[in-house]
Amino acid sequence: MIPIDEAKATEIARREIEAALKKIALPTIIEKLKREHNLETGQHSIPYERTTNKDIPGGYPSLDESALVPTDDLGEGVADVTKFLRGDREWMPIFLGARVYLSADQLNFTSGAWTTIQLNTEDYDIGANFDVSLYKFIVPVTGYYDIMGQVFWGSVIADKRYGAGVFKGVTHIAGGLTHASHADNITVSCRDIIYLTAGDELYLKGYNDSGVNTCGVISGPYCSTFLTVRLINI
Repeated sequence: MIPIDEAKATEIARREIEAALKKIALPTIIEKLKREHNLETGQHSIPYERTTNKDIPGGYPSLDESALVPTDDLGEGVADVTKFLRGDREWMPIFLGARVYLSADQLNFTSGAWTTIQLNTEDYDIGANFDVSLYKFIVPVTGYYDIMGQVFWGSVIADKRYGAGVFKGVTHIAGGLTHASHADNITVSCRDIIYLTAGDELYLKGYNDSGVNTCGVISGPYCSTFLTVRLINI
């Protein structure tokens, strides 16, 4: 009977197992790398972002702040020129907001009442959240919004008040009133930063207490009647 060197036998068995595993795993790894890094063209097919954008507990301790890591490791979606992956693993657009204005004069406002301005033309609407048929901005993401509204009143009555207001549904959340000292056109604006919930609906409204129902709002894309809404933080 030939004596068995157990240590040598163990080493031979280990090598045979490793060789067998390499034969199985290596082709799989190579194919994965080809798919992810597109070795034929030299271009990456996985979107990357800096680790400073991730901010997750235990993240990538072996990488410095300038290193790039696959976004797939930290959330779903694809980073591109319009959106990015935040530190809390939420995808956000680079910019989200709208500017809309009144394209034709809106006449004969009822005195003593807040009336919705028929904003029907968009300068821009990043995210497609403004409904020009119903004159409202629908909040897409819960967060803080910078809101500005302006109403350009025409045919005003002297010594009366004229206003501009932003409403969340039927609730007045921002506004301004101006007293007209003469019978001429007058501009009223308002601006505020408001915390809004996804699904909230914003309207620009005008107000006057002229005592007559003949005052109107002047149209135009610039120094006239418009609303801007911009998401600034979550």
